[in-house]
Amino acid sequence: GSATNEREKKGENASSMAGSEREEAIVELWRYPIKSCAGERVERVRVCARGVEWDREWMVVDAENGRFRTQRTDPLMALAEVHVDEAARVLQVSTRESCECGAQRVSVRLDVPAEEWAARRRMPVKVWKHHTQGVDEGEEAAALFTALLGKPCRLVRRDAEGEAREMETGDKEEIFSWADAENISPSTELAFVDGHPLLLASFASLAELNRLLTERGKSEVPMSRFRPNIVVQGGSAFEEDGWGAVEARTEGSPSVCLVGAGRKGRCKLTTVRPDTGTFAPKTLDDGTTPHPQYNEPLDTLRAHRSPALLGVASKSPAPYFGASLAVSLPPATSLKAVTAPDLYLTQGTLLRVRETRPEVTTGPATSS
Repeated sequence: GSATNEREKKGENASSMAGSEREEAIVELWRYPIKSCAGERVERVRVCARGVEWDREWMVVDAENGRFRTQRTDPLMALAEVHVDEAARVLQVSTRESCECGAQRVSVRLDVPAEEWAARRRMPVKVWKHHTQGVDEGEEAAALFTALLGKPCRLVRRDAEGEAREMETGDKEEIFSWADAENISPSTELAFVDGHPLLLASFASLAELNRLLTERGKSEVPMSRFRPNIVVQGGSAFEEDGWGAVEARTEGSPSVCLVGAGRKGRCKLTTVRPDTGTFAPKTLDDGTTPHPQYNEPLDTLRAHRSPALLGVASKSPAPYFGASLAVSLPPATSLKAVTAPDLYLTQGTLLRVRETRPEVTTGPATSS
């Protein structure tokens, strides 16, 4: 029919799942308590309006102007290992002996008495174009990151008492343009993430990317390059591009509705090796031979997953890998609550894709 012909015009891999349902189990869960530092794999997480509890709750900023620091310009941030110890109620940050600054470790408390919290130093901070304020976590934490990065830093925490950070207008429109507002009402509140509360990726998509890398004579990359919160096995590569409403069902917890917020545009951060905190150099040691891993996997993604190739009207040329998600909490749940204690995701949580965006092209036409 005409709908089928239209899909074929947009690419042979167009999603054909509209109106159907399928299930995927979560196989990995990750959180990144400090923006742009190492992630922490977990078996169980609470879900709140901002996504995964403790995810991007903290951020390293320039001590002078409050602008966020990122692996894009400070790849050594990948070597800051972070652990939320919920039993001891502390955030632990450590560096390895192999780091230039040596092995260091600091802890900051998760729970701060109200009077002390009110007295803590606030400082203006900036995430991309968004100005907000952060709560300073003190001299020890600042000293660790200053030593690791070799430039003046402060560690700040999201100010739960301050004005909530919201998605940009365009990102809100991306979600609400198709969702039935009566049944799906995503939260637009953010922690220190770039633009959306959650990121989902699939091993099926990673396998296809690694196949493309191998074809180009490049090395395969691990999932850690893409810093997802939720990882599924996936059926076909990049099918998550078109996922709309995803019902997450965990035993002993009410269902959580995760709302598709569009494909995730990728940047230079994907080219950082998480184990060394380095970019691949432009050339090999001889100074002339191009390094096979320079700017990968970003260049391969650009060659196969750019907005132009997928027929996506986008202001950014960033190629896509993974799908952004927002959280739609039950109506009775206060979005101002720090957490909703009875809402969880676990490894094994079943994701039911109950609504998909029609006519979403997942990739350019390819020969089999």
